[in-house]
Amino acid sequence: MDWNDPEVMFATGVVEQACRLAQEIRTHMAAKDITKGDASPVTVADFAVQALVGHGMAAIFPEVPLVGEEDSTMLRADSNREVQELVTQFLGRYVAYASDELACEWIDRGGDAPCDRFWTLDPIDGTKGYLRGGQYAIALALIENGQVVLGALGCPALAADCSPQEGDGAVVVAKRGEGTWSRALNGGGFDRLHVSPCADPKPARMLRSFEAGHTNIDEVDHVA
Repeated sequence: MDWNDPEVMFATGVVEQACRLAQEIRTHMAAKDITKGDASPVTVADFAVQALVGHGMAAIFPEVPLVGEEDSTMLRADSNREVQELVTQFLGRYVAYASDELACEWIDRGGDAPCDRFWTLDPIDGTKGYLRGGQYAIALALIENGQVVLGALGCPALAADCSPQEGDGAVVVAKRGEGTWSRALNGGGFDRLHVSPCADPKPARMLRSFEAGHTNIDEVDHVA
């Protein structure tokens, strides 16, 4: 992996920063949330993380589109004034000159349409896990001609070696042709990840979605 590649540096750096922001929000406030039309919870962290990534892209890759999950329409509503203030407050710990209007502008950078080359972001992947203090991830990827060429995951509650138990967080990055790597969220070097050579199903590890509601548990049990 070329760790001096600007895109790799941006993806790993902004995802790590976003992890710390999301953790701060979860630690310092009761999970205030509003509800989108599809009834899924939208937290302060969703908006703040997308604003943080949008800010970083505006500074480093202003010409590359960002396709994000959120937009500022609901945030701008008078009824959600408290949520907007919280977004700006927490974002201001990382971007000193953040304001309500700038935060909305950075969030709305995620309103671009997919094209030949663009970044895409899920600011909090696993919102229910985030709200209840469980597992979640910040997911960022660079897409070129319909293929993922670079991906970065920030997993603030995962063990650094990506094992099943909860831990102090991990950052995982993969680049097409250059492997997949992980490191502890609190620093250190990246270690390369490998597919297990295990050929015996007895000690093999079976994976499914962390959310039981996203998995046909009966079918997984049948396969097991």
